[in-house]
Amino acid sequence: MTETVMMLNVDITYHVLSKLSKHGMGIYVEDFATGYSAFNNLKNFPVKSLKIDPSFVRDLASDPSDRGIQKPIVVIPEGLNLSIIAEGMEAPAKWESLQAIA
Repeated sequence: MTETVMMLNVDITYHVLSKLSKHGMGIYVEDFATGYSAFNNLKNFPVKSLKIDPSFVRDLASDPSDRGIQKPIVVIPEGLNLSIIAEGMEAPAKWESLQAIA
């Protein structure tokens, strides 16, 4: 589910995701950090993983400001015990830069 769709109606989303989670379904949030989700809502949803939008890793190895943006995007989900999927990690240098952040 994309972050934007998840936040359209927080109450309904929470209700539906809770039911799906109780039936053993894993909930993953796609395009994390591109919308307007509140970390408080993220903390309360039964989410297992966040998929980081590729726009945040595109220039990760070459642009220091991208590394500065990535740090909270990686650290906050880890603090919530969520796994992180980084889309667009085609080059070893990007992987190494992301590992250095975590």
